[in-house]
This record gives sequence, C-alpha cells and structure tokens, in this order.
Amino acid sequence: MKRILVVHGEHDMRELLKLHLAVANYSVTLAGDAVEGARAVLRQPFDLIILDASVPYLDGFEFVAALRSDAAAALIPVIFLASRPETVERASRLGASACLTTPLYGDVLLKAVRNCLEPGLPALTRAGLRPVQITRSQPGL
Repeated sequence: MKRILVVHGEHDMRELLKLHLAVANYSVTLAGDAVEGARAVLRQPFDLIILDASVPYLDGFEFVAALRSDAAAALIPVIFLASRPETVERASRLGASACLTTPLYGDVLLKAVRNCLEPGLPALTRAGLRPVQITRSQPGL
C-alpha cells in the first residue's frame, strides 16, 4: 500500500483529502503544519506528499526546499495545492510533480496521485526533476 503524507493547515480539507485517498486504498498520514510534516517525514518514508502551498510555519516552498536538501527525502514527489496563479508558477520552478488548483475535485486529485506514483517512471521524474505538468482542477480531466 502506497503511503501519502498530506500537509494542510485546514482540518476539514485534510480530512476530505484523507477520505478520497483512503477510499482509493492509500495509507494516509495527516499533518496540520510544516513542522508536523517534517517530523512525519523523519519518522517514516512516504511515496508522495500532498502539500498546501500556504501551510503554517514554513510555507510549502520552504518545506519542499528543506526536503530537497535531505538525501533521504529529496526524491519524494510532491503535489502542491494552490489557489493563486503565481503559486502555480513558483511550484513548477521548485520542481513540483504536479500542482492542483482550487476548487479541487476528487477525480482530478486521484488522477494526479496515480500519475505521480506510476511505477514505470524513474524516481527523478516522479520527484519533479523535469518540466512540470500543471493540472487544473476541473471536472472530467
């Protein structure tokens, strides 16, 4: 079972993301801020991180920069959740594997997760070390 860390500052959104992912048979760990997220990454390995760009304490960009500086966590793919166009642009420059915009639809989320966890992709590609494909959250994508 693939392990996913969800780092989001809003409790209801964390729970909604967990629900979508658990129904799709993923093991989900929740963190309410960057500090909790970093502790979780240090305790156990994850196959994917879903990260709110405006997570408390460190913003999502600082969180990913810290991840990329640690050899053990550098290759974990990251899906950014963003609400502003400039956030999407910055996430792509940082090497996000995907960037989903609000409103967020469950089918779009699960498609992005499957794409990031696809076993045929090399680890560097899954980690976002390639041109990022930005996914707009719209039904039917």
